[in-house]
Amino acid sequence: MIGGSDCPNSYPRLEVPDQQHRLLSLGPCDGYAPGEGAAFIALTASAENAMVHNGQVIQVRAPALGEEVGHWFSDEPYRGEGLDQAIKGALGPVSDAQIDGIYSSANGERYWAKEMGVVQIRNNDRWQNSVRVVHPAEYYGDLGCATAPALIALASQELFWRANHKRYLVYSSSDAGLRGAVVLEKQSLSCLDEGDRE
Repeated sequence: MIGGSDCPNSYPRLEVPDQQHRLLSLGPCDGYAPGEGAAFIALTASAENAMVHNGQVIQVRAPALGEEVGHWFSDEPYRGEGLDQAIKGALGPVSDAQIDGIYSSANGERYWAKEMGVVQIRNNDRWQNSVRVVHPAEYYGDLGCATAPALIALASQELFWRANHKRYLVYSSSDAGLRGAVVLEKQSLSCLDEGDRE
């Protein structure tokens, strides 16, 4: 079981982004809306316990991490190295497979849009031509530590619904340097042997 619960609905918690003029308000148009929520997912190696839709399951590949030196609290220039490292690490085990969709932790601030742009250019050969980038924080606000499991759950649901999609990339970035990415892959139960389950 992995997950998180976050509630920034207190002044001490909002004081730092407020001082940085990062909160979405009548003033700055380059800000984010704080959200609150919880998301938990259960991972299993047992097909009998997995969520199955039309004879298919979602396989969560090994996640990868990266460290961005030019983060919000650093004086170093931002270069997008951390997220690029995490995404390349997550894509490595799936060889030349193409990604049909991307679920992003971007919350409306231009910093995260720049980060996604850097990564899209550097990994362009891995995306399908019609790759769709989804950033749900624009609808429910920034969920903080609940973001990654929420994105995994939402991406898994969409993979089940879209018959022609096979792989999604999910990534999440923190205000500090840590970045993480994981590939979700739709697999047929009949083709998934014991040695390949994660």
